[in-house]
Amino acid sequence: METYYKDENMCAKCGGSCCKTVGCIYSIRQFYEKGLDVEKIKELLKQGTASIAGQPVNGFCGDAWTFILYLKARDEGADVIDILGKGGPCSQLTDKGCKLPSEERPMLGKTVKPTKIGGTCEQTINLRSFVYDCLLFNNDLAKILEEYTGMETEAYLLDKLKEDAKYLQKKIKDKETLTCMEKEKYDWYLNIVNDKPYVDSNFALNWMNSCMGC
Repeated sequence: METYYKDENMCAKCGGSCCKTVGCIYSIRQFYEKGLDVEKIKELLKQGTASIAGQPVNGFCGDAWTFILYLKARDEGADVIDILGKGGPCSQLTDKGCKLPSEERPMLGKTVKPTKIGGTCEQTINLRSFVYDCLLFNNDLAKILEEYTGMETEAYLLDKLKEDAKYLQKKIKDKETLTCMEKEKYDWYLNIVNDKPYVDSNFALNWMNSCMGC
């Protein structure tokens, strides 16, 4: 069971620095526990408050990398599919705080422990459990992604990674400073494209299931 944190005074003084950087991520269980299926999730995406996002992760299937998909609060100017997006501000942020009522806010926003005004606050969610939940429902979100893009999920994700890397390589060549998010994306590219071990999400899920209780 995750612990939720709330400190309206600190968040008001901060002005939502984290929300200005990127929209928060949902736990997919927030949707499935309400009895929502793929069609209902598609309806929510059309409303414009959420996007399907994703990123590579490693350390959950030996040393291999895999891609996870998840739902997140939509960033301003972002589309339904926002893989490796450029970041915020979150479309739900207002001068008075988040538009969404507390019970509808993304879990990874509610599990942040407010500790520093204008800085990076502590994320308390169990990362392994979060990744496992993403892998558990990856196929459902992949179906929606494939409908929107007309491409297989793995091919689309790798194409996006390579596309972003070209832009970042140009910035590096022009001696421009990369943001923290851009540095992370470039590290992903170097690790995945340069012959590092990579497995699909179904294999990673089976691996994690086999390790339960190890």
